[in-house]
Amino acid sequence: MALLQWDPWRELSAFERQVNELFGRSGRQAGPAMWAPALEAFHTKDDFVVRLELPGIRPEEVDVQVTDNVLVIRGERHFEDEAEEGSFLRRERSYGRFERQVLLPEGTEVDSIKAHFDLGVLEVRIPHPKSKEPTRVPISTGSTGSTQQAVEVESTEKTGTTES
Repeated sequence: MALLQWDPWRELSAFERQVNELFGRSGRQAGPAMWAPALEAFHTKDDFVVRLELPGIRPEEVDVQVTDNVLVIRGERHFEDEAEEGSFLRRERSYGRFERQVLLPEGTEVDSIKAHFDLGVLEVRIPHPKSKEPTRVPISTGSTGSTQQAVEVESTEKTGTTES
């Protein structure tokens, strides 16, 4: 099962934005702003699917990587409006850099991950990992001082008959 990685800084940034709106401050920061696009993640029969809403962002501005079993999606939405700074009545869209991370299940084959971008929505499909088969462990016999030979041991059921 894949888990979404919690990012406390994203939540703190959202809280700061709400406080700034409450007190009528612009919320402009000295460095590049961070925001988090809406994300949904769900399982289908064959895949784990992650979708992000990225309106106003071109596919070439988005970077999708897998690092240490974590799906990392980064990008930036640039402010390109023609309006002058003081002429906005309301501004609710977020601009700046973003990054979302999703923890992938163990055994995910990175080469089989597919990403598709259409109508401002990025969809990443991660095939479910194949279930692992049990591995037989050989049992060695003999004393520690002598040469040991690995012997495969299988359990047998008694049939209820006795040998004579």
